[in-house]
Amino acid sequence: MTVKQKKKGLAVRLLLLTALLFLASVIPAEGESGEYLFFNDSLWAGVSYETIYDEYYIPASFFLSFSQVEMKSDPLLGTLLLDRGGSGSISFDFDSETGYTPSDGFFRCKTYLLRGGERFLPAPVTCASLGLTLEISPEDRAVRVSDTSARLSFADLIADPYGGKQDPPGPSTPVFPPDGKGTIPVCLVIDRPDPAFLPVLSSYGVKAVFLLPAADIGKEASFLSEICSLGHQVAFVPDAYDEAGIAEELEGCNALLCRLTKTRSRFLYIPGLSGTFEKRFYELYSSGYLLAPDGISSSAYYYSSDAMLSALLSNGGGVIRFSAGSAWLLDEVLSKTESGETRFSFSFLTPAVCLQGVLPH
Repeated sequence: MTVKQKKKGLAVRLLLLTALLFLASVIPAEGESGEYLFFNDSLWAGVSYETIYDEYYIPASFFLSFSQVEMKSDPLLGTLLLDRGGSGSISFDFDSETGYTPSDGFFRCKTYLLRGGERFLPAPVTCASLGLTLEISPEDRAVRVSDTSARLSFADLIADPYGGKQDPPGPSTPVFPPDGKGTIPVCLVIDRPDPAFLPVLSSYGVKAVFLLPAADIGKEASFLSEICSLGHQVAFVPDAYDEAGIAEELEGCNALLCRLTKTRSRFLYIPGLSGTFEKRFYELYSSGYLLAPDGISSSAYYYSSDAMLSALLSNGGGVIRFSAGSAWLLDEVLSKTESGETRFSFSFLTPAVCLQGVLPH
């Protein structure tokens, strides 16, 4: 090997090392999901908190559990504002990784776009800025955020997180009906545009609903076209939180969908808000859009096919939702649905499924 070749090889190795160091600096370590996230005296039904580099992060939609909190988001500018009236406010700029509060001004602040397209915010500074109390129990993998209306102690909530109403989801053997009578209706939902699910679905001859991020729908045009050509259904996950912003994103998504497939979708998914009626989305509902339910999620049931099927059978059917990267789990679930006498029917999202529990009282 010549001196020139040696120098070239060394330069390539240095370039690769620099690239690896750069990637390590900008790509976050895989977060660890928490088990319990409480608001006041209740267990949060949406995705739980995450710990990244020993820091606690809470999904932005969680703070809407507090009636005084309003959220405004601009997906084009990459900004988000949380305002709790006279109790305080905080804003985030995702691109510049900065936060701002009226009392502290600008400061360095990281946020993460994680499961289901949900934006996770740093818990300590967000809670302090909104005048909310943050309690953390690392050993119990529990976090509570509360205002002055909380009555139970944090210890009491940890001791009985489900309020005596249900047992925590955990691995258990599914009990299939012994006589094989009846059919269990199932709607399969895939959290992200993950191509690994397609061959699994094809091998069992079933269809699913794919949740696609509205903010990046242009980047998913090829995948969108593919899943529609295979007969799967599409629902969109908006990045905005205000009704006008969501409506604009959905129109953009449907414009692309219409160009590709001559169809539109009226289904959207907002983590933590499904299964509730949001008055601020009245115009969306009036326009025919429907919130997809959270359903039985793979992460909430510890990625256990037995636990998910047990919940499905206990409910008499429903929506089961798989996180990106869990195509193997879908394979397990579908394999077990074929192994017994119980019949399962696979269908798409329908207004009946979405409107269950979301109509105003």
